[in-house]
Amino acid sequence: MSKITFKRRSASHDQSHLKSLTRTLTVSLLCSTCLVPFAAAETEITDDLTTAIATSTIDDGSPDDIVIASGGSVVVSDTDGFIAVTVDSDNSVTNEGAITINDSDNSVGILIEPGFTGDIANNGSISLVEDYTREDEDDDDDADGDFALGTNRVGILLESGGTHTGSITSDSTSTISIEGNDSAGISLRSILDGSIALDGSITVLGDNAVGIEALEDVTGDVLLSGSISTQGLDAIGADLQGDIGGNLTIEGTIASFGFESTSVSNYIRPSQVDEDTAAVEDRLDADALYDNTAGVRIGGDIANGFLVNGAVDDFTSEEDEDDETKDTADDFDENRTTGQIVSYGSGPAVLITADDDSDLVLGTVVETVRDTTDDDDDDDVTETLAVFEYDYGFINRGSIIASGLNIGFDATGVRIEGNEAAGTSAIIEGGLLNTGSITATAFEANATALSLGFGTVMPTIFNDGTIQATSSTQNGHDAIAILIEDGASVPEFTNTGAISAGVTGMTGNAVGLRDESGTLTSFINNGTITTAQSSDGTTVSTNGEATALDFTASTTGVTLLQDFEEPVDDVNDDDVIDDNDVTTPAITGDVLFGSGNDSFTVLAGDLEGDVDFGTGDSIFSLSDSEAEGDVSFASGSQTLSLSGAILNGDLDFVDSTGSISITDGSTFSGAFTTSNSLLSLNISASDATFGAGTAAMLSDFSATGESTLTFEIDPDDTSEVMLSVAGDTYIGSNVVIAPILTSLPDELTAQTIISSGTLTFEGTLDDVQLTNVPWLYTTSLSETEGAVDTLDLIFELKSTEELGLDQNEAAAFDSLMGIFADDDELGAGVATLTTENSFKQFYDLLLPQRTDASTAFTATSMKAAIDALDDSLALVQEHRGFGTRIWAQEYFVNLDEDQTTSSPGYNGDGFGASLGVDRALFGLDAVGAFMAFHSGDFEEKTGGNNPVTTTSVGAGVYAADSLGPVNLRVAGLLSRLSFVSHREIETPSGESYETEGNWNGWSTTLSASASSEFDLGPIFIHPQVSVDWLNMTQDAYEETGGGGVLNAAIGEAETDRLTASAILGIGKDFNFSGGSLRAEIEGGIRSRVSSTPLSTEVSYVGSEESFILSAEEDAGEAAVLGLSITGGNEHTLINFGYNVETTDTGTAHYTGATIRFQF
Repeated sequence: MSKITFKRRSASHDQSHLKSLTRTLTVSLLCSTCLVPFAAAETEITDDLTTAIATSTIDDGSPDDIVIASGGSVVVSDTDGFIAVTVDSDNSVTNEGAITINDSDNSVGILIEPGFTGDIANNGSISLVEDYTREDEDDDDDADGDFALGTNRVGILLESGGTHTGSITSDSTSTISIEGNDSAGISLRSILDGSIALDGSITVLGDNAVGIEALEDVTGDVLLSGSISTQGLDAIGADLQGDIGGNLTIEGTIASFGFESTSVSNYIRPSQVDEDTAAVEDRLDADALYDNTAGVRIGGDIANGFLVNGAVDDFTSEEDEDDETKDTADDFDENRTTGQIVSYGSGPAVLITADDDSDLVLGTVVETVRDTTDDDDDDDVTETLAVFEYDYGFINRGSIIASGLNIGFDATGVRIEGNEAAGTSAIIEGGLLNTGSITATAFEANATALSLGFGTVMPTIFNDGTIQATSSTQNGHDAIAILIEDGASVPEFTNTGAISAGVTGMTGNAVGLRDESGTLTSFINNGTITTAQSSDGTTVSTNGEATALDFTASTTGVTLLQDFEEPVDDVNDDDVIDDNDVTTPAITGDVLFGSGNDSFTVLAGDLEGDVDFGTGDSIFSLSDSEAEGDVSFASGSQTLSLSGAILNGDLDFVDSTGSISITDGSTFSGAFTTSNSLLSLNISASDATFGAGTAAMLSDFSATGESTLTFEIDPDDTSEVMLSVAGDTYIGSNVVIAPILTSLPDELTAQTIISSGTLTFEGTLDDVQLTNVPWLYTTSLSETEGAVDTLDLIFELKSTEELGLDQNEAAAFDSLMGIFADDDELGAGVATLTTENSFKQFYDLLLPQRTDASTAFTATSMKAAIDALDDSLALVQEHRGFGTRIWAQEYFVNLDEDQTTSSPGYNGDGFGASLGVDRALFGLDAVGAFMAFHSGDFEEKTGGNNPVTTTSVGAGVYAADSLGPVNLRVAGLLSRLSFVSHREIETPSGESYETEGNWNGWSTTLSASASSEFDLGPIFIHPQVSVDWLNMTQDAYEETGGGGVLNAAIGEAETDRLTASAILGIGKDFNFSGGSLRAEIEGGIRSRVSSTPLSTEVSYVGSEESFILSAEEDAGEAAVLGLSITGGNEHTLINFGYNVETTDTGTAHYTGATIRFQF
């Protein structure tokens, strides 16, 4: 057999952290004389035994290896102190069958006496269980009592007192099942000079349950790749207290919990709790809420480090798929399985703690990759394929999960600590690398994903995976992703993955990283750090905090850098490896520094949260990035620079000197304040908005390039100078100044925005452009020279004529200005309107209906009803002599009135129906009655959504007769009207309000007409004259809804109009067997004789003033055109008609169909 070994560097994820790669290839030289197989002696158990056996006597009183075959077993019951197999000689034991001990305390499946040599392999089953079932003793549908009754039961036990030489293994089909208190699946109480490799399953149930414990040293590797589950009070999945001379790798699942269930919790979201919800203490019994100790507990050195295994590389490129050569760490991902460590309860998922005798040391990880996929088809999945050495003592590629699950149980993912009393340390050589996930979840308790206690020493933490903590709380608990306690030492941290902390419940605190040790001096963020609070639906009086990074304990200073990670793969498959292939870095939550000299550089990504630099000299640099939050400095020399960046938040300097630079297209927006400070401010080709409350002392100030200086002015406090410059101020000719008012005051005159020892303009003051000026004001700049030069903004309120308001808009102005002045938010929004169009568009939304649209729409509806009557009577004239006649007509109307300088115009449409009955009576051709119904909508053209829905129901009478060739008709109609208005108001600040109005009214319509018809051979002519009078009254009403101060109260109103019409029709008759058809076109003029337009008193809820809204009169004359077709016989007649009226400012359309039955 020959061995080939080579070493290679690598550079991807874990590969970049490799010290070296050692791959061993084994070539078997096969020939008849090279290797001679050695047949070892062994005794095979194929039968079912009921007595104990031992290696020293198994072969008829002589020692021998023991193999319990797949059909063999050792089975006993009710035998306390029974030991199925004892290793008491230099021999091995292999179990491929079954070892079963029922209801027996102090029993052992395989007992290893120290001082001998031999391998132990469990490839079958070891079962030490009891006939016990928990019962529901209190009738609450939940089992009660202890999880187990028996005690001291161990599957495989290495007794204390010496050393055993050999390995302990189990294959993937093996099982160890233990039921009993103070029991264990595997317990090693002496030194094991060998290795451990467990692939099967271990389950232990009972108080103090332990899956595997090594209380003394293990000289080789420890590999846990199967499943371990322990349940009971103070349960531990794996307890490794001795030193490990090799590596500890977990690539299976280890779960530890004391609870009765891992799927049922006594926590209920506050928003789901009601009077029927059981009290907390009644939701689960006490015996269902036992706590555990840990998932994995480590108390000794591990020479070759601790690895929770999983895939090295989460991205596979096409090149990787085509490369079949295994020569890098990620090539072996198919041979790795993902480890998972789970703790339900307050016990950490992983607990690494030094004892009081010496430091605990984890050496750097050495990974041995096994041939789990049997790459060489030799049926051996345990042989070594490759060995990799890494730079870190603790590597997590899998999942480490801690869940408190029930109320009051803290959750801790990983806890590392020394012994504070003894002064010993837990040293992680090379630090910690996380490419998997570490999570902690708690309910009304604290959650900490990674907790580093006193005595923890590691040079760095590198997170390329997920570290997350969440807590649901009403009582101010914390969710901390990473906690470095006082007495720990972690100088460096790099994050390329995701760090997150969240609390549900506004009293809780969410913290990404908190360094209480003050040792962390370098933090690089290439990933995301997210902290968040979310409401649980309850109202609280005290709010917690969301803090991304807390360095307040630092006295030496911290260097914090945020930038893109160096891309190495074409993740987005665009054939370019660039920043688009990596995560955009971001920090969400506050960043808090301490008393040292700190530096915070953001070269990419986003920052959302306040930044407090504490005391000391500080540097804050933003480039090609965006920050949202307040920034504060104190007691030192400070440097703030923005280059191509955005900073939205207040700036506050206390006892500080230094400089501020805003350049290269940057944007700053916020209040700028100083206290006992003097700073230099330079703005170049950038925009700066100095928020309300700005009061800053500067040593000098310059603004150059195409910069915009925006000053937010609080009109209620204009006494404070916004920028006070002790030295020189220089303003370039391309600089623009823009004022913003935070409210609209009753009076506003001037605001001093800059005072300076010397105020210098590149050109003149006239070269400085004013922009974003509120349309309400005439605004100008004024310079005053003196001992201190000043630059003032001067404001003068425009008149209604200067604002371009029409009569009705002007009438409401004083009332609305009072509302704007009283409502700061609304006033501030109005102040942002900088053009006549934007101002009037919003202003018009505030006015209720002010045109005569309601009268016009009602008049049109009534005219349609009268026209329907005329159409019916025209049919009477064709077929006189019948008795009772019934007629019906459906009609549609449409109005469109153009906007004028004094009216916004309106449009609308609707439909209606009339039904009538008449007969010849009193010597007249027709005497009858009719009913009319109409419904429709109209809306003023204000640019907003302000429809009015109207409905009318009326009853009328009419009479018609002929005097020679002249046909006469009179009619009267009384209608009940109802109106519903809807007005949507969207403020400039983006808020939306909706108001509604409901009111009623009456309309009276009187109409008389005279017409005739002259036969001119092939055609006929049909002249007609008519007079129509409409009177309409509307009740007073008040708007309701979300408009608040903008809801209007509208007074009652009365309108009327008298019109006269002259129409000439020309038509032709067509007769045929059984009936006839008549077609007619008409044209003419309708003239307004007199009218009383709408005029009503209006007031707003938010104002004590009232004003009059008056509609202008409609056009005096209208051209009328029409078309009608009538057909039928002496019993049934049908008419279709269309008419249009056109004025200088609008049109009205009528379409109708009439049917008449004569008897």
